[in-house]
Amino acid sequence: MDAELRGTVFDIQRFSIHDGPGIRTCVFLKGCPLRCAWCSNPESQSAKPEPMFSRRDQAQITVGQEMTVSEVLAVVLRDCGYYGHSGGGVTLSGGEFMLQAAFSAALIDQCHAHGLTVVGQTSGAAPAEVFAKLAAKLDLVLMDIKDHDAQRHLEHTRGQLPHILANAAWLAASGVPHLFRIPVVPGLNDTLADADAFAGLLAQLGEREVELIPFHQYGKGKYADLGRDYAFGQAKSLTESDLGPFCSRLESHGLGVSVS
Repeated sequence: MDAELRGTVFDIQRFSIHDGPGIRTCVFLKGCPLRCAWCSNPESQSAKPEPMFSRRDQAQITVGQEMTVSEVLAVVLRDCGYYGHSGGGVTLSGGEFMLQAAFSAALIDQCHAHGLTVVGQTSGAAPAEVFAKLAAKLDLVLMDIKDHDAQRHLEHTRGQLPHILANAAWLAASGVPHLFRIPVVPGLNDTLADADAFAGLLAQLGEREVELIPFHQYGKGKYADLGRDYAFGQAKSLTESDLGPFCSRLESHGLGVSVS
């Protein structure tokens, strides 16, 4: 049965207010096809459970566990009252939740059967047929566009930008509610020239709104806990104020801009 399908989950965050409208439960699935150099969830990248040092427990722990759709749903349903009052629901994230396509599809269906809305946070780096199938099931898709330069995107994420933009074009034309988001990373894609290029890309997609995600250092300690180097360890976290000129330049192109 679909309810007994198993997926690899590395976190379930209740009372989330930054992952879609209202109060939500965010289900983080393990595995990502990208390797963004600034990733704040490096423990999400491998599809398999892996060891990680826990500062809270001062011990090695295993990040990621197999759960059935029913087990995840049981956690999600604990907060139904909050969803209804706030306009919230469930958000699927990662990693890239679309890598676990069958599990994600079954979980979306089960959530809908209980009257819950489902938001998906995606990099767009999924096979076109998988992307379309899952996106069409969602109540809202939040999709990152991490760069406008294909070579730079490949260098810093190991992902093929043309493929991601093809999925973005499908989404823009699909009628599925969506919002494109730009992670703004200092020294990478944060200049006014970058803002102009992003505006041009969004214009080609026919978009009038965009959300900016300022770079932060919340995940910095995780790299040490995983025994990995972190390329952006010395980069400055960005505030909404820092993004003022970037926002203004996007707005000068007729875009409505919000900051996460």
